[in-house]
Amino acid sequence: TELPARVINRWQVRGGDAAILPVGSCDALGPHLPVGARSYTAEALAMLLAEEADALYLPVVPMTPVFGTQAAPGAVDVSEKETNALIRGILDDLVETGFRRIVVLTYLEYAHYYLTQELWEDRSVPVLCVDLSERLEAGMKERGVQEDSVVLGALKIVGRNDLVEKCTAAWKKRRAGGTDTAEISSALRKVRSRGAVGPRLPEGAYPVPPGEALDPDGGEAVLRDFSVRAAGAVAAMRDYNEFLARTDSRGFLKGAWFAAPISDGKEPEQ
Repeated sequence: TELPARVINRWQVRGGDAAILPVGSCDALGPHLPVGARSYTAEALAMLLAEEADALYLPVVPMTPVFGTQAAPGAVDVSEKETNALIRGILDDLVETGFRRIVVLTYLEYAHYYLTQELWEDRSVPVLCVDLSERLEAGMKERGVQEDSVVLGALKIVGRNDLVEKCTAAWKKRRAGGTDTAEISSALRKVRSRGAVGPRLPEGAYPVPPGEALDPDGGEAVLRDFSVRAAGAVAAMRDYNEFLARTDSRGFLKGAWFAAPISDGKEPEQ
């Protein structure tokens, strides 16, 4: 949004075709976190990945469905139907304006599958849709940090150190006062580990309770590690698009780029 149209046009003329769409939420994730925590995280990742992969990133989609905290103060729950229509409209226009390597960063599990499949079926353009809940978990385990530290790392990346200080102060106050969040039952925790469910969380419970320690630097490192690794996938999307163009072509090119010749009656190896 800070770039003038002439700069974007010059970038595209030189071969730029990668766009990143961050999708967040307005959700009561924790008593010490802003309700836009996941929007900040998706935005921070989009900024980092755009730099690593020579891509443009779009403004974050800030309000989407929330799961389990619909009744919490500050949460804004937008229906799946409306969210799908908005994201699909953005993706369609990106295709119309020449983008062929499109990445969606989201915490919405259904978007990971359905939006990607539907756009491919309708437009024959592949979209890399990243489930952030799934992909960041490995990095958090590797760095030994929890999700609230990742949020604070994201706030650092987007230049909101003021919010880092407020979140840290709220965390310290809560720890000093001995205030604990309500426990989520083991049964519900097990169900939630496999996906989103409809029932609300118990009163006073949060999806991201305050961790034993806050480590904004460790959280930032998780995001930077992710962006470096994901940049390789964005680069590979260009080769994948060429592969698709060749295999979908007519005449002698059809199939010649990926199938071995049939000489023994057996099926060709891909």
